[in-house]
Amino acid sequence: MSDFEFNQNLYKAVEFLTKKDFKNIEIPKKMPLKGLGEEVVEIMASNVLGKATYLDKPVSFAHMDPPTPWISWIMALWNARLNQNLLHKDLSPFATEAEELVVEWIKSYFKMGGGHLCSGSTIANLTALWVARDLTGSNSIVTSKASHISIEKAAKILNMKLIKIDTKIDGSIDEKKLPDIKDSILVLNAGTTCSGAIDNFNLIGKAKWTHIDAAYGGALRLSSKYSSLLSGIENADSISLSAHKWLYQPKDSAIILFKNINKANEIMSFASSYLSSANVGIQGSKGANGVILLATLLYFGREGIEKLINNSIKNANMFYNELIKIKEIEVFKKPVTGITLFRPTNMKTEEFLAKLPKEMFSKCINNNKEYIRSVALNPLADVDKIIELIKEHLKE
Repeated sequence: MSDFEFNQNLYKAVEFLTKKDFKNIEIPKKMPLKGLGEEVVEIMASNVLGKATYLDKPVSFAHMDPPTPWISWIMALWNARLNQNLLHKDLSPFATEAEELVVEWIKSYFKMGGGHLCSGSTIANLTALWVARDLTGSNSIVTSKASHISIEKAAKILNMKLIKIDTKIDGSIDEKKLPDIKDSILVLNAGTTCSGAIDNFNLIGKAKWTHIDAAYGGALRLSSKYSSLLSGIENADSISLSAHKWLYQPKDSAIILFKNINKANEIMSFASSYLSSANVGIQGSKGANGVILLATLLYFGREGIEKLINNSIKNANMFYNELIKIKEIEVFKKPVTGITLFRPTNMKTEEFLAKLPKEMFSKCINNNKEYIRSVALNPLADVDKIIELIKEHLKE
């Protein structure tokens, strides 16, 4: 069985959720006085599904947002039906157990002590830096200029000084430009948002605390073939990981992990008279995302996740090898974590993007240049078709 056939089997779809011939039904401009009943299903299908960007299209190669497998749809439906709240364990007995179990599974790949799920890596990063500030007493964060905006948000929320360091040509932090960081909190990247660069993990331990933003690249630890790209990450004090990237979860699903979970929990645990147990982390009321992640990991298994990750890297390398053959294309560098940056030399980037399907590529600024950005997270991407369209529109 080919990789493409394997992925097709894993991404079986319900026909209702994949057909594209919905009627165009306008939504009322004002809230109706009387409810519309079952008619709402058709109205919403026309808009939610009919106007959607489908991440499983063969030409979808643009963002860090993979198509979700059907098993996650079922679990999300059950979650909506039950409306469980992990703030109260009596309302979410199995959901609490599911979250604890997936954290136990995932933490072993990073040699961390423990952690919890949260709604996205912005909250995961904020949580890590909050704990780091309170445990170390440091009031400054040092990170690269290529770091995600969530680090800057966290610094502002926590009232901490943020020092941004220049990057090397590949987008990783330039350690030669670092100031004295022994009294600071250092944030390193395992896959920058723009170019997918990985920072030098030999810097871990040089600061009072080292947090790794592994939102994008962290899942590479589940691939025996590519795990070594993140060698040394296990020495960090905290790690954030987005499950809604290479673990194929619906938004919003992330994990925050700590080396010393007991000390971390002392900072981020709060008790109240209306709670049967302490609330851990920034979020109070929290949905049962662990149920969806548990079902996905059970469905794929480690080997299935690894095969999907390896196929993503394979597709990115195929794409790069074809791009460098096209004389009208300038390619930034060979992708390391599945992200390829390139630009046309015979027309403006914006002009070229406008010719292509909207879900095919995104764009970013790298080293003060505008690039077209490809992220190989769609297991059903057709690289040959994508290259064909590039060549076709370059000639126009």
